[in-house]
Amino acid sequence: MPQLDQQIQRLVRSLGEDNDRILKRFEFMSGQRQLTFEEGSRFLDFLRQALSEKGASRQAPH
Repeated sequence: MPQLDQQIQRLVRSLGEDNDRILKRFEFMSGQRQLTFEEGSRFLDFLRQALSEKGASRQAPH
């Protein structure tokens, strides 16, 4: 499990880069099938948006 955690941390740190560079470095799978460039790009956009919303909710006054 620690190796998976490290991979996730590497992915999150790389989200500032463009999709092409990230998709060359990481393999995104759905079941036994590797995602296409378009599918991978949508997944990265989803991750960026989810992390952005989570960060915004942490900063919102309670």
